Amino acid sequence: FYATYDYAGDGWGVDWGGGVSHQFAFDHTAGGNDGRSTDYQTGLNVTVGNFGIGGVFEYFGTGGRDNDAWVAGGGISYGVDAWTVGLQASHGFYNGENLTAAANVAGSRKLDRIIVTGSYALGPGVLLDAEVGYTHFSDNGSTFSQAAPNVYNAADIQIGSALTF
Repeated sequence: FYATYDYAGDGWGVDWGGGVSHQFAFDHTAGGNDGRSTDYQTGLNVTVGNFGIGGVFEYFGTGGRDNDAWVAGGGISYGVDAWTVGLQASHGFYNGENLTAAANVAGSRKLDRIIVTGSYALGPGVLLDAEVGYTHFSDNGSTFSQAAPNVYNAADIQIGSALTF
């Protein structure tokens, strides 16, 4: 189930969406992860003149013990003529059990991301887009090292284009 709301006023606007998804058990195995899950999602964007601000949130209640996750993000943008620039950030928390041959290793993973974006409309249906981003990932449930978290850091630059016709 998903619902949306969209309103465009004089120089401002709002877009909202929210929903839920539920998956029932497959084989009704007592005490096991048999596929039952419920997920929720919502997002809100507000524009005032050339400025935009928005946020999103998702929660995943996946079957099994300690197997939930959530992601929250937000961003701002400013557009003038053919140019648009923006800043976005998100944080994700992923809780779960790793079932390995050695043992049940509980833990969590965290993913943080920040991105600066820019786009330029070359003409009708032609858009150039670029971003510079930084990602930090931490896994304290790794079977590789229980004493210290497994950490990953990355920086990236991406350039792309979109053709619409």
